[in-house]
This record gives sequence, structure tokens and C-alpha cells, in this order.
Amino acid sequence: REQESVEVRIKSLAITKLKSFYIRSLINHLRDKKFVAMDVSDFGLITQNKVALTNFKERILIIEDCEELLKDRNRSHFNTSISALLNMTDGLFGDFLNFKIICTFNADLSSIDTALLRKGRIKVLYEFKELSQEKADALRKKLGKKGGTSNILCDIYNEDSTGVTDQKKQTKRIGF
Repeated sequence: REQESVEVRIKSLAITKLKSFYIRSLINHLRDKKFVAMDVSDFGLITQNKVALTNFKERILIIEDCEELLKDRNRSHFNTSISALLNMTDGLFGDFLNFKIICTFNADLSSIDTALLRKGRIKVLYEFKELSQEKADALRKKLGKKGGTSNILCDIYNEDSTGVTDQKKQTKRIGF
């Protein structure tokens, strides 16, 4: 039987507004799984301690904004972390831990370490791009929205919103 190593999911989110929405949807869909969110520096620290890694057995790790972690080892100061990530995605230790890793980044695939891009390493690669006009119009129709000029998903879903507003209340001053 062929053993499946740690699954590396790389979500390339060119339109960063959607990242949190997508991850929340994924967590909601996989309610029976345990998720652990961490930043790149935390990941670097835990990879240096194999005992600490066992705390993440059967978990789904979410590492956001990890462009530096995934960069080619010759161009990044996180080169030991990328090596640890590669070691965890292959071999016996990864099989023992049976955890999944979701990495988000906002970089072109050409900047990613080629070892990660080898066949079988990335299980899912998803990139949010601007919708075609036809798809944007179909989504607006489904959502009951009219008009709109942007074909970016987040903009379509939030077309009725005016954006950031100043919530400071004017208070009357008493005295001088």
C-alpha cells in the first residue's frame, strides 16, 4: 500500500481579500477536523523540535502569508524551514503525524522552491483570479445584484457596501 505523506495545500490568493473568506469556508466545511493557525516564524520554531511537532498529529496547519517560507532556498533566509517542510511532507515522520498543511501566499509560482512543485508534493493549488465578464454577470444575477464594474469576487459580494466608515461618534463636550 502506498503511504500518502503530509498534504501540502498551497492557496495562491492573488486577490488577498478572499483569503480569510475561503479559509473560513474550508473550516466550516470540515467541522470534524482540528485546525491550527500559525505564522511563518511559529512554524520555523516548531520544526526545530520534533517532540513539539507531535502535538500537531492529525491536525490541519494553516500558515498564512508564507511567501518567504516557500521561496526558493537559494533566495530565502527561511531555507531551514523549507527543508523541514519538505522533510515533513515525505517520509516516515510525516506519515506518523498525518497532518495537513495549508499555506497561503501572494507570490508567483516561479518564486516557489522547485522541490515543492515536484509531482505529488502539492495536492491542491488554487488561485483566485478575476472572473470573466460572463461569470461575474452570472454571479451577480444569482446573488440578485445589479450592475457593478469589478469582476473580483470580493467586490461582487460586497457591492452594496460603501467600504470602511468612520465609526467615531461625535460627543457633546461639557465645560470649556
